[in-house]
Amino acid sequence: MLDQAFRQTRAWHEAGVPLKVAVNLSARQLWHSGVADRIVEVIERTGVDSRYVELEITESVMGQDPQHMESVVQSFHTAGYSIALDDFGTGYSSLSRLKSLPIDTLKIDRSFVDGVPGDNDDDAIVVATVQLAHSLGLRSLAEGIETQAQCDWLRAQGCRYGQGFLFSKPVTAEEIADLYFREALCRDA
Repeated sequence: MLDQAFRQTRAWHEAGVPLKVAVNLSARQLWHSGVADRIVEVIERTGVDSRYVELEITESVMGQDPQHMESVVQSFHTAGYSIALDDFGTGYSSLSRLKSLPIDTLKIDRSFVDGVPGDNDDDAIVVATVQLAHSLGLRSLAEGIETQAQCDWLRAQGCRYGQGFLFSKPVTAEEIADLYFREALCRDA
């Protein structure tokens, strides 16, 4: 599956679509001995530049064996790949562990995004998470954005990145290039 994702990324780049690919790494993948070396080898074999790769690891997986996971994340970082901590706010990350990991992006879990704007608790959690990310020099990305009101509110809080049905339903690899060129055409018009 990883090989296919990175081969597709290379094909997009060759077609003039310089997209960054984010790949979720499962707990099972991350527990294999030498996993970081194997994943780096797959990426390098496909010829994708490390600037265009983000590896996503869930917060809950990070807490299962912190020393092992820290080693894996450090290996990815050393190889030049950006790391996203997925589903942030749903696991048991300590703030001291968060500051010691070479994380680039905090992905705010959709369970908090669902309630914004308007749910005081969700609003407070999202604002605090965005501020935490910015204070640590990280990107904040909101998951599960479904309405323009959510998008506008998140942007006003300083969250510059998002994903969800507001932007697009899931699409095939073939449709991605079409979307990219259509959006580029609209931006340039």
